[in-house]
Order: sequence, then structure tokens, then C-alpha cells
Amino acid sequence: MIKTQIKTDVFLLEGIYKNTKILDSLKTKIKERTNRIKIQNTNVIAKTTDFNFLRNDLDFVTFIKDIKNDTDKVWPYDFIIVDAWGNCYEKNHYAKEHTHKDTSAFCGILYLTNNGPGTYFSELNLTVKEKKGKYVLFSPVLKHSVKKCNLKSQRITLAFNMHECKPWVDYRNQNYTYV
Repeated sequence: MIKTQIKTDVFLLEGIYKNTKILDSLKTKIKERTNRIKIQNTNVIAKTTDFNFLRNDLDFVTFIKDIKNDTDKVWPYDFIIVDAWGNCYEKNHYAKEHTHKDTSAFCGILYLTNNGPGTYFSELNLTVKEKKGKYVLFSPVLKHSVKKCNLKSQRITLAFNMHECKPWVDYRNQNYTYV
């Protein structure tokens, strides 16, 4: 057996999405869905939707298509939307440090509110500050977390995972959105 560490390049890209109609629609959908959900056993200790809740959502797909210039910078190949879910953080909610290492292309977060402690990427010693419409695209292996929230209003985010497209798979006949 050979056991060693391999260094790898990582990326993190921040951008701003200005279509308030799409942002408000996504925020409303997430709030409505999470109002009926209890905190689940995941890395996110907050109210979350199902992981595939927004995978085929027209507003989310429009957002992804609208930021194509930035997605091309981090992943210049075809990809599919595998997971897209919403999170509603309230007082004392947080996210444990974790990765999305099973994701093969890239991950992202879209901030739908202005408040919150930000997302901390420990290996980069970087906190992404929150602003409605800001998004971050990052390498799936990057560790990230959210400090315990001390909020008077909800912190609402949309998280997503994208997988590389294999040339031998026809994704059009599956329940994924091909981008």
C-alpha cells in the first residue's frame, strides 16, 4: 500500500447577482418550505429544504445560466445540477466545518439576505461577507463553516453542488438539469 498526500489547486470566486426578482422569488420559496421543516441531521444546524428542492427550479436555473461567465472561470466544461437547497438560519443556528468532497465539479452559495456571520473557509483563512445577491463558487474540497448566528432576523442562503458531465451519459433523460 502507498499512502501519501497530494497537493491540489483550489478556487474560490465571489460575484454579485443583481436580478432582485429572481433573488426574492428564491428567498420566498425557501422560507415557505423551511417553515414546515424541523432541523435535520446534517452539517447545517438550521432549517433546510431537501437537497434536491431547487435542482430543477426555473429561477435557480436562470441564476446559474446568468452567471455563466463566472462558472466558466471555475469549471469550463459541461455540468449538471445535482443538489440545490435552501437554508434558514435563526438565532443560535450554525454550520459545522465540512466539505462537499463527493462533488466532482464545483459548489456554491447564494446569499439571499444581508445579515449573518458570513461563511468561513478555514484553509484560506477567509470569511465571505454576506450581501443579498452575492454568490461564491468554490472547490468542493474546501472546508467551510458558519459561526453560531446571533440574529434578529433570518439568514437565508441557497447552496448548490455541480457535477462534471461524463461524455458517455445522456443526462437529458434523468432528473438533473444539464448546464
